[in-house]
Amino acid sequence: MEFHLDRTFAFVCGVLVLSSCVVDREFAVTGGNRSEGIVELTALEDVDEWVRATPSKTNDSALNACKEWGYSNVILSEGATRKCVKWKDYVCDGYRITQNFRCLK
Repeated sequence: MEFHLDRTFAFVCGVLVLSSCVVDREFAVTGGNRSEGIVELTALEDVDEWVRATPSKTNDSALNACKEWGYSNVILSEGATRKCVKWKDYVCDGYRITQNFRCLK
């Protein structure tokens, strides 16, 4: 019997991908900078999830925060950050996903 590393690797990767699930999650406003017009929205993600923002709700949350600061519109800033916030046996078990929005006049 031959051992095929590439097949084994592909199988393990497939199992890992299929064992994770995509979760639609509403991000909450957690901070920002009024003078710079930046709103920060955050959601928590377990290690076996892939969080996907609910676009309309997330944009509405950011827009409402911007309007409270006197701005009239909002756009999504490039990139999101993912930081480990929950450790279990020296392995990350949960993440904080942060996405910034820019407020527009």
